[in-house]
Amino acid sequence: MRNAFFLLVAFQLFHFISVAQFPEEMDEPDILLQKEHFGGVFISSSGGGIEFRKGENKTFYTKWLYEFNLLEIKDARETRIYNPYYRNSRSYIYGKMNNLYVLRGGGGQQKLLNRKPYWGGVEIRYFWFAGGSLGFAKPVYLYIIKELKVNPNFYEYTLAVDKYDPEKHSLDNIYGRAPFTKGFDDLSFHPGVYMKGGFSFDIGRQNQKISAFELGAVFDYFPKGVQMMALRERESCFLSFFLGYYFGKRYN
Repeated sequence: MRNAFFLLVAFQLFHFISVAQFPEEMDEPDILLQKEHFGGVFISSSGGGIEFRKGENKTFYTKWLYEFNLLEIKDARETRIYNPYYRNSRSYIYGKMNNLYVLRGGGGQQKLLNRKPYWGGVEIRYFWFAGGSLGFAKPVYLYIIKELKVNPNFYEYTLAVDKYDPEKHSLDNIYGRAPFTKGFDDLSFHPGVYMKGGFSFDIGRQNQKISAFELGAVFDYFPKGVQMMALRERESCFLSFFLGYYFGKRYN
């Protein structure tokens, strides 16, 4: 809540600065490229993903955008380990119940803070987005060591792929993670909403081309909640910070 409060205050402050810096009577450049589309990748404090946006420039100072992104949300408590008793064991995240993938779709706005000089430089905007999301929780499957008693003095060990169950599986009998494809036939769906805001830094040397970095925060909310880790309650709220790079073009 404290991070969200400071982010809101910062947005209001920069909004005031932008209004003072660009009065309505100020002359605008001659050419306004009204349409743009671009995509990119981003990393965050809880994962990362890919993104696509399409927008319309209403004025030189305000643009409206629609976005779609696909990402993975990870739990901050995740720790990757190995079974030390078996050679060539595979790494896995102990206690993880589900992998959470999210498809977001929404709209928002960018506001100009600093116009790029005609010889080049950096254009700075602040932005906000909000919309709906759909989470896909994929259960974690692991290679489990099965012990088979052949005779009173001999045991045989085999590997079997099994859905992680904290009641049955422990550090002793987990060999490692199963193939990534395991679990897609057992998805659970979690509709939700999201909000995000931050700053965009366009470093492109040509107005027709977009080359920008973004820095911001995003809040995801899933009413049903998702159990990410064993022995934990379902989680509904996820706050993360992200850094992204985007490229595309503007046109009329």
